[in-house]
Amino acid sequence: MTERVSDSQGASRTEFGRIPCRDMADALERMAHGKQFWLADFGRGRRKRPDHEIQQKSLELDVLQQAAQDYRTQRFQEKCDAVFRPRENQVRRP
Repeated sequence: MTERVSDSQGASRTEFGRIPCRDMADALERMAHGKQFWLADFGRGRRKRPDHEIQQKSLELDVLQQAAQDYRTQRFQEKCDAVFRPRENQVRRP
């Protein structure tokens, strides 16, 4: 069983320094939410940014949303958990 520890920003990590899949999904969704606010503020109107910036932020939003969705799927979580599950012969970091 892996132990969870928190860093100075409160992010949960396993004893091997990895962020658990559910926490990754939460963080990605928060980042996506920030992109949505940016697009709402700067995607049109008086404060509209150049089209290439809007396209880039839109792409970033799509990537973040897809990644968050992937991290939330059961199949992905099982793969993620299997990859980061400690093995008996792994050396634990202090």
